Amino acid sequence: LALEISRAIDDPFPDGNNSTDLGISFIDWAPYAPDNSLGLWREVELTILDGPVTVRYPSVETKLKSKANFAVEVDDDVVLDEFLAQDVSYDVEYLEDGEMTAYLTALVEVKNHLNRKVSGTVRGTIIGLTSFSSQLLTLQPHETRQVIFSHETYPQLRIKNPKLWWPSQMGKPTLYNITFDFYGVNGFISDSLNQRFGIREMSSKLNAKGHRVYYVNHKPILLRGAGWSPDLLLRKNSSRLQTEIRYVLDMGMNSIRLEGKMEDDEFYDFTDEYGILALPGWACCDAWQHWPDWGAEQYFVARESLRSEVKRLRIHASNLVFMYSSDMLPPFNLEQEFVKVFKEERWPNEILASASDLESNLTGPTGVKMSGPYSWVPPFYWLNDTSEQGGAFSFLTEGGPGENPMTYESLAKTLDADKLWPMNSDWDYHCGNKHGMFRDLRFFNPPLNARYGESSSVKEYLYKSHAATYESHRAMFEAYSRNKYISTGVIQWMLNNAMPQMIWHLYDYYLNPGSAYYASKKAMETIHPMYSYNDGSIWLINSAYHSHRNLSVSAEVYNLHAQKLYEQRHSVQKLNSDASLRLFDVPTTFKNLTKSYFLRLTVRNETTNATISRNSYWLSTVPDVLDWSNTTFFTTFCTSFADFTDLQSLPPVNLTTSLKTRKASQHEISNPPLGKGEELKAEVTVTNPSKSIAMLVYVKLVRSSDNDRVLPILWDENYFTLLPGESQTVTATYNSDSLGGAEARAEVQVWNNIVKPGTTCLEE
Repeated sequence: LALEISRAIDDPFPDGNNSTDLGISFIDWAPYAPDNSLGLWREVELTILDGPVTVRYPSVETKLKSKANFAVEVDDDVVLDEFLAQDVSYDVEYLEDGEMTAYLTALVEVKNHLNRKVSGTVRGTIIGLTSFSSQLLTLQPHETRQVIFSHETYPQLRIKNPKLWWPSQMGKPTLYNITFDFYGVNGFISDSLNQRFGIREMSSKLNAKGHRVYYVNHKPILLRGAGWSPDLLLRKNSSRLQTEIRYVLDMGMNSIRLEGKMEDDEFYDFTDEYGILALPGWACCDAWQHWPDWGAEQYFVARESLRSEVKRLRIHASNLVFMYSSDMLPPFNLEQEFVKVFKEERWPNEILASASDLESNLTGPTGVKMSGPYSWVPPFYWLNDTSEQGGAFSFLTEGGPGENPMTYESLAKTLDADKLWPMNSDWDYHCGNKHGMFRDLRFFNPPLNARYGESSSVKEYLYKSHAATYESHRAMFEAYSRNKYISTGVIQWMLNNAMPQMIWHLYDYYLNPGSAYYASKKAMETIHPMYSYNDGSIWLINSAYHSHRNLSVSAEVYNLHAQKLYEQRHSVQKLNSDASLRLFDVPTTFKNLTKSYFLRLTVRNETTNATISRNSYWLSTVPDVLDWSNTTFFTTFCTSFADFTDLQSLPPVNLTTSLKTRKASQHEISNPPLGKGEELKAEVTVTNPSKSIAMLVYVKLVRSSDNDRVLPILWDENYFTLLPGESQTVTATYNSDSLGGAEARAEVQVWNNIVKPGTTCLEE
């Protein structure tokens, strides 16, 4: 097989260009790949047929019915905490209570490869549940045909009380295996397939405000995810992919959006197995959106590309919705063709005409938004904006606080030593695409310097950046979680990078989770206490699909001298499943309050007094002030900023650490694994013996051989704050592969010892 390959012309820049090669571009995510993604990027397989007929592209559609079937609908005009305070707990088990039936329709495509007719039967088996067989069929020469087994004709496809596939947040992602065989009239099996699938039903509806709410098995889910990027050179790495899937689960996310880079079957096998919703779709801005310049060839390629993806992806349980356009609505005639393909190929899931807030003449309003931001905004933005921009309402299909400079260790791997500081054009090269809006840190640095103070070294600059990215990413996920189901979803832009970058990631290209990662993980923890930046209220969020009882939430306020100025404790007898509950308000004025101060929230089990969660905020008496009239697609600018400059005066602290390492027990082994070696655990206890608050404590493991970081790694918490005399034990999960035969050592960094003030430190 010989292929002639040419460089695709598929350019997002400059705006208004008329490139029409429907290839793969990284838009403004990264510099152009040198070959512009030239050539084949998935496996090429040569199949030797056992017989004249092949069976391919299975699908199983599910419709669920139950006497207990219902979905909670929220009227946006009802005060959210009053609604959620009602006793409306709805447990995930309601569809597995002995009253549920799954009505299945199975499908497979058969193709006759001969120049003559072939007759035979198709037999299907859902292993452990049921089997079914077609009547004798005759295929014409080279005919391709869908063979459909409907529950209406095959009563054995009405399954009582099967185990359902759920996103991991909601339950267990149970998978079954379905097999199809084509038997010739002589009883010879021409071809077979065996494919995993899940019994589940995806659906959506618009709520009272026109915001789209998605449902899995008739149960609402707040989508919390991020945008996916493959490697810039489209290199395949199964071990790395497993790690990235594990990171998604570790943060508490339930979804991944794929814009134009659909990934191979292994990706969807993992999202199926580990219970992560996939949101595939076409890309914006490049040839895929240059519709005025399309001809017959582009219409054909686009239509048949969609057809091949629909046929390939429809069996995967994790697919929630296909977005057949991103930023804009496709032309009506193209949309007609797309919708026809979904119908012809029996796509069993949701479809969306655009990731933006638009209305299709074919499928109606999208009920979602792509309103930004893509660059830094202050933490209170997300709750202050209630109707216009990217605030916590509706489903934000892409957006976030944007910039996220790497840790020093990652930056030192990326740039030459003489380019680390001061900032220069080498930094800019690692800020998206040089032709794009986000080609440097010009929207990030002025707020950072105004809020935290100018930096005199690269390490100081990066640590201040970590503080800014921590508070901004945590605030976004907290706001959307608090406002469910007025807010119906948020896709952080982005999850990862195609190459080392200073923007748009939660973990960097080296698989190092930074402050934005741990901030997001903190915000999405199962039981989470949060501070509302807009009004000072304290909320308790339950992301589990079962209720919790006998909890208490305490709030403590400390000034920079570590003096406790305020304490409040509230008992929560019952926290409903998938709920948010407003508890009390924290005052804003206290005697002896410093310009910057700390708020510590703690959730405890009232029965055992065990700590469930601690969440620490640094706040300012000087507010950020947004200029809503100066809003662009990528940010809302501030007229003035919060003042955290006195945090630079926190005294140095001598933290003590102890490290214990051991093999992980069988039940502790991460799934998916972080490597092929032994799974290991490290328990690091950090103690603050000083009289000062230790801010943003960062713990890392390094190899004894070369002092390089142990990666990949899962910490249960990081970038935490310690009060005077306080200790915290954090646990890391890692693989012996990462050690290279060396031992692991623990190192601890803290704001107090890295950020150097321009004035004298506060005395302990």
